[in-house]
Amino acid sequence: MPGYLSYEITKGIESVISDPELAKKVIKAIEKGLYGIEEKAKDQKIIIKQELKDELTKELVTKDELRATEERLRREIEEVRGEINGLRGEIKATEGNLKGEIKAREEELRGEIKATEGNLRGEIKAIEEELRGEIKAIEGNLKGEIKAREEELRGEIKATEGKLRGEIKAIEERLRTEIQRWRADTIKWMFVFWIGQVVTFVGILKLMLK
Repeated sequence: MPGYLSYEITKGIESVISDPELAKKVIKAIEKGLYGIEEKAKDQKIIIKQELKDELTKELVTKDELRATEERLRREIEEVRGEINGLRGEIKATEGNLKGEIKAREEELRGEIKATEGNLRGEIKAIEEELRGEIKAIEGNLKGEIKAREEELRGEIKATEGKLRGEIKAIEERLRTEIQRWRADTIKWMFVFWIGQVVTFVGILKLMLK
């Protein structure tokens, strides 16, 4: 059975009826109705031709009877056409209604999307502000910890510096004591050396003067 509904009408019915199976059944029912009407018209046309043929073959057929039969058949054809036109009008009206519903639904969805977008932006902004606050608090804590560690290291450096200065001073005192002791020993040995030289020189002079 060929399809009688346009693509837009089919999609409109599917968008209005959320159940795909039900939408297919509705579309098939409409197409079946159109198909039945067209088949009925075809059958009626065949019947009309056959009746005309039978009427013409009858020897006692009169022109008035033939005209009457023709008028009756024409009325039946017009009735079938009227039914088809009426069904087409219903389909067109349904198509218009579906388009209106689709448009309304589209506007509704756009509104929902816009509202959702606004809510998401608000949530993102709130999260951003919250994260900035947390980052600022962490930054403050880190600065405090860094400052405290800096003060601690300065204290340790100062204490180490004092300790080193004390050690250096003690070493300097020991060196001074050693130098003074070395100087005294040197002077003492120099004095002994010069005394020996003087005694030797005097002895040599005495020997020479004798």
